[in-house]
Amino acid sequence: MFPVASGGGGAASAVALEFAALRLYFPSVHPKGNLPDVVGRTFGITLPACLKTVEVRTVSILIEMQEIINEKPDNFLPWAIVSTVLCCLPFGIVAIVYASKVDTLWYAQKQAEAVHAAKQARTWTFVSIGTGLFFVLMYLFFMGTVLSLGLNM
Repeated sequence: MFPVASGGGGAASAVALEFAALRLYFPSVHPKGNLPDVVGRTFGITLPACLKTVEVRTVSILIEMQEIINEKPDNFLPWAIVSTVLCCLPFGIVAIVYASKVDTLWYAQKQAEAVHAAKQARTWTFVSIGTGLFFVLMYLFFMGTVLSLGLNM
């Protein structure tokens, strides 16, 4: 983290430092919500010339923000539909609902919500596929058991 020249410190200074670093790396990025009043302020901090002391958390935030800004996430809609039809109807419907939100949120300039909806769509698609496979395996197991008991009699 960057050294703080003034006395305050604490969580507010840490947030201010991280967003000051974000501003240096991505001058065109303007965070949404109540963050713009933090961006650009120095709060009495001294930034080193080479920025070698950037915390790992700040770098991961930079990478996540760059991914959010650059490309639209995959909505998993085809996979959600296939998992609904072939695997598990209730969980597949939830996956379809989240998948249908991705494009709408992305084009409404709500990138963070679109990424979250894409992650939820992927999760519910995999839950639907896993549940369907579980029930198919259980069916095969029980049918094999019934057939083996029937043949031994």
